[in-house]
Amino acid sequence: MPIHRPLLSALAITLLLSAPAFAQHQAPGDQLTNIAKERGVQLPQQLDTEHMSMRDRLAKLQGDAFDRAYIKMMVADHDKDAKEFRRQAQTGNDPELKRFARETLATIEQHDQLAHNVQRSMVAVGSSRAPR
Repeated sequence: MPIHRPLLSALAITLLLSAPAFAQHQAPGDQLTNIAKERGVQLPQQLDTEHMSMRDRLAKLQGDAFDRAYIKMMVADHDKDAKEFRRQAQTGNDPELKRFARETLATIEQHDQLAHNVQRSMVAVGSSRAPR
């Protein structure tokens, strides 16, 4: 079923703020924090430059332009994460990080597929084209 224009921003907000989505991001973050603490590694407490730039670009957009940029970023970010987690799960040197990557990869791949599906739905209804 295609996702129609007025629902997409609401969908993005719902996906980001829903309890299952929050838990699916929070639990691995907590696990990684614990692994890092065990190894004496300090994780960043704020967004990196790349993600601050993404946030700033999105903050300037509204409506269709926001939806297009947001889903494009989600697709690219999840594609990148899936690739990195897959590599870590297959070739990582730390057994606990390998296990973490292996266990987390399925959720990342689900989110990646969802992002791709939303992007395809936007194309199907024409909302992924820039205004003329």
